[in-house]
Amino acid sequence: MRLDRSRYTPGISFLVSRFLSRHSRFGPVARATLVGLALSVLLVAQAGAVGRASGTAAKSQDTSESAGESLPPLAQAAISAAIGHDQPAYHASSSPSGARIRNEGNDFSVEFSDTGLDLKQVAHRFGMRLRESGRGQVLHEVAAATPSASANRVEYRRGDLVEWYANGPLGLEQGFTLARASGLASEGPITLGFALSGSLTGTVDPD
Repeated sequence: MRLDRSRYTPGISFLVSRFLSRHSRFGPVARATLVGLALSVLLVAQAGAVGRASGTAAKSQDTSESAGESLPPLAQAAISAAIGHDQPAYHASSSPSGARIRNEGNDFSVEFSDTGLDLKQVAHRFGMRLRESGRGQVLHEVAAATPSASANRVEYRRGDLVEWYANGPLGLEQGFTLARASGLASEGPITLGFALSGSLTGTVDPD
């Protein structure tokens, strides 16, 4: 999901240069993640360039386009989470409600509580609470959970379902880990239902 007012999707050159200039500050896990992803990106970019060169010339393309292409979303998320894990500026802190995260680069803060998260960016606000889960149209209310924080990560543990958030230079990544699938595949896809509030609008990212 992407919120409007998002301003920041780096390309290959930015992420690799960030790694090369700051690798000495990262822990071993982050360095291994970044090196592996940087090498993978270079190989993918090279393969893409060869594929474009072997195609027809029906459409002219600017040669700088390939250099500015973004990483795949999963690679972006992994790099951002690794940087956030190693840099205290992205770490969560305790708050009266549960946990708090700040992201200076993207100018937002998030409060996590038993009733969900509350994201604030300048004069804007976005609230979100996981309300139910299930399959298809058959959903059940999720169990209450208190947020727990470790480094740049905040989690809500609800039995087999873990709702988690990872803070990093690209923003706040949201994810869900299911220990096992509930119900039967014939009952429909696994579905999560949310209660949303605030002045920002959540939309599905085309990518």
